[in-house]
Formats: sequence, C-alpha cells, structure tokens
Amino acid sequence: MPGTDILVVRYAEFVSLAAANVPVTGEVYLQASTLGAEVQIGAGGTAVGTTKKANGSPATLFKKDGISAADIRKLAVHIYFVAPCSVPADGTETCTGPADDGGRPIPTLKRLELTSIGGVTGWVIAPVVDGIRNLQIDYGIDNAPAVRDPATDQFGDGAPDVYVTAPAVADWTNVVSVRINFIAVSTQLTSRYVDTKTYNLGLAGPVGPFNDAFKKHMFAGTARLVDVSGRREIPQ
Repeated sequence: MPGTDILVVRYAEFVSLAAANVPVTGEVYLQASTLGAEVQIGAGGTAVGTTKKANGSPATLFKKDGISAADIRKLAVHIYFVAPCSVPADGTETCTGPADDGGRPIPTLKRLELTSIGGVTGWVIAPVVDGIRNLQIDYGIDNAPAVRDPATDQFGDGAPDVYVTAPAVADWTNVVSVRINFIAVSTQLTSRYVDTKTYNLGLAGPVGPFNDAFKKHMFAGTARLVDVSGRREIPQ
C-alpha cells in the first residue's frame, strides 16, 4: 500500500546446527565467532561436523579453542508489509486490482520469509492478518547524555529522547524503542455507515476521513528494545 511502512526483522535462531545435522540445500545460515560473521547458503550433502561451513567448504571461523568450527545458525529474515489485498485474483502473489478477493479487495498485513524453495534460496509470501490498512513506525532514539557513563560504560540512559520516522545511519545503534501505529479495518461493509473520522498515526500524522462504509480502529503500542536500552540504564 503506498505510503505505508515496511518492517524488516533479521535474527539468528537460538538453536545452532548440531554437528551431526545436514544443512538444508538453499537455506540461509549464519556462522559467527567473536572475530566475525559469515552468511552461507546450505549445500546439503553431509553433516557439518566440527570443521565445515554450511556450504560444505572448510570453516574459517572458529570457537575459542581455534579448532572447532564456530556455531552455525539458521538466519531468519521476515519482511512485514501492508498489501492492497489478501488473495490476488490471478492466483499469483501480487495484488492486481478490483478483482482481488472476489471483487472486494481487503488490505492485509503480509510477511515475506527468506527460505529454501525446492533447494533454491527464495521468498515465500503469506497473509498474516486481514484488514490491516495502514502501518506506521516511529523509532525512539537515546542520544542523551552524550557522554559515556562510568557506571555503564555506555552513552545515553536507556530512555528515548526523541522519536523519528527514519533514523540516520549513525542513529540506528541508539534506537531503544519502537512505536507502532496501525489501522485495522472491518472486512465487511456496514449498512448506512460513513466513516468520517481521522486517525493519528504518530509522526506520520493524521489520515482520513475515508468516507466509506468500513468501520476502523486505530491501535498504537510501544516496544522496548531491551538488548540496547537495558545496558544503558544508569543505576540509581
């Protein structure tokens, strides 16, 4: 949907690939040590053992013993976005227009997931929640105090000092919270109802009135990024 935000989530799965396991061909893995990290595409074949990468070649990243290969974990990448429809009319994954969803397109929160498709790395798209019309995200930046605290050895204090819609590259390491604003819309028309409301989507500002017969509700919530903010809390 034009003007709506996209949320990309990347993480390495908690459970590592056991030495006796065979990587899935085409799946994406992350091998990391204290010295670096490497993204690898699974090659299948044989188990990784204690000396290999997920692609079958000899490991170059090792544990502290300098002999055993660093742990290998599946790399998850999920991309959340608002699409104009739930089920495209032509049976593909791309919304086409008024014919989608049986002639009444329903805006839908969807997710792209990086995975292996028949042994080839690719994306799978799936509806998550029908009736999500707009998604806007504000990022809370902790930029004060601007000097390192002796108790935490960190800048800032763990609390957001300002919210922005698009952090500068240098500010991403200072993001300590995320404020999510979205509009949910009924998937069914309401007889003799006209939506004349406006909806405040945080820093993105108000939208509406839509002047249609679909009832809507505005939701807002804030998520704290504990890994970053927790380290910055100044002891009292």
